[in-house]
Amino acid sequence: MRYAGIPSLLLPVPQGWEDRSQLILAVAGEGFRRNLLVVVEDLSGRSEKDFVEGHLETLAATFAHLSVRLEEPVKLGAHEGQLLDYDFTSDGLRYRQRQFLVFRGERAYCFTYSDTSDRFEEHVQAMEQLVGGMRFVDEGRPADAFEV
Repeated sequence: MRYAGIPSLLLPVPQGWEDRSQLILAVAGEGFRRNLLVVVEDLSGRSEKDFVEGHLETLAATFAHLSVRLEEPVKLGAHEGQLLDYDFTSDGLRYRQRQFLVFRGERAYCFTYSDTSDRFEEHVQAMEQLVGGMRFVDEGRPADAFEV
């Protein structure tokens, strides 16, 4: 049995179920609020390269007018991973996202920063500092537990 990796919550995951928990940090305010979404996914035997390729295919099928700006290995803080930067159109507005994928064991940790395209550059560095300062912890929980 595994436990969801949400801070301050240990929830048994019954056999046959899967942990689909997400952590969302958002800036207070009106309208679209820039945010950081954290999702943990099982690699299910896929290589990191296969995971990234499948992930990009899913993004292309999900978002209208997807334009990938950057796809490269990168290090944020002590963490090495894959960086994806892209923009897309939704409801007539242009948005941009930067994802940092960290692979650890059989899990992919996906940190996605979202903002409108026109404001993106103004705040993306704060996201990179936040994610770079993230640390994996083991407090008697499985290795997929993390804190931000």
